[in-house]
Amino acid sequence: MSLSALMLATGALLCLAGSGLVFVLARATEPWIGRLGARAQARLWLCFVIAPPLATIVLVAAALAPTFGWIADHCGGANPHLDHPHICGHGPLPSLAFPVAALAGAFVLRVLIGLCVRLLQSRRAIHSLAKMDLGDAGSGYDGTIALEAPEAFTIGVFRSRIVLTEGLLHPSWEKHRGAILAHEQAHVRRRDNLRLWIVFLTSLVHLPGVGRWLTSRVRYAQELAADEEAATTLGNRETLAEALVAVARARLHKRTEEGHLPFHAFGTHSIERRVHALLFGGHRPDHPGRWLLAFVFVLFCVSSTYFAGHVHDSMEHVLEVLSI
Repeated sequence: MSLSALMLATGALLCLAGSGLVFVLARATEPWIGRLGARAQARLWLCFVIAPPLATIVLVAAALAPTFGWIADHCGGANPHLDHPHICGHGPLPSLAFPVAALAGAFVLRVLIGLCVRLLQSRRAIHSLAKMDLGDAGSGYDGTIALEAPEAFTIGVFRSRIVLTEGLLHPSWEKHRGAILAHEQAHVRRRDNLRLWIVFLTSLVHLPGVGRWLTSRVRYAQELAADEEAATTLGNRETLAEALVAVARARLHKRTEEGHLPFHAFGTHSIERRVHALLFGGHRPDHPGRWLLAFVFVLFCVSSTYFAGHVHDSMEHVLEVLSI
């Protein structure tokens, strides 16, 4: 087995282990997370999704540091420890046991298939959106589409646009239109579509079911955060709550296909819980903040670099166990 194939298999196994650890931690802390502010919830759930692949990249890079000459190689020298497999060139590369290699291979294949499916869905959705005949933009939105259902949603990943249906432009919806637009504008300011796209991709490296479970938490937390920001903009929580209920009722009679692009449609994702959070949520702490979470990640990277020799040795001994 070549070094690149071995590291790919090792990364797959690390992602699986990290996903399991994240799932246990997320389940244990979910009640506590629910008591935080909406923006803090969105940040934490996003971190849970991206933590396993990021940690895997850092650990694999640290383990390979002696191989590429980034740090001193303690496997060689006068007393080389050649009694275990090596990934630094001082001994034979380990050969993973067949069940372990099969598990890693199946995981990599699943990720590749999932990525292809995501890309095909995105291409189909982009093609569908390209054929949409967007009407004229108005104040606060970028275009309209000819649908009777009262809907508003954001499209696009790097440059999000707000699109309204003609049903929402009907005079009967004038009362709720401002609240709905405020919610979608909050999604645009927060770059939620870009974050959700990152979640869709990184969720592929999680255990089956865990990625979908975490993605649903991220989407719901993003809706709560957009609700909170929109309510602050409007200065009236009841106005937004009424708009949520009105759109939910309209959805009982008319359904709109949302496609496969990661965008947020107003009036989806647990209306009852969102209304309750708006009306009775009260002030909740907005921590941990983004800078604290970024500091934790930087600290992890620095620690992995500082102890790269230990990470390297540990990786070799783990591979030795997996080769039995």
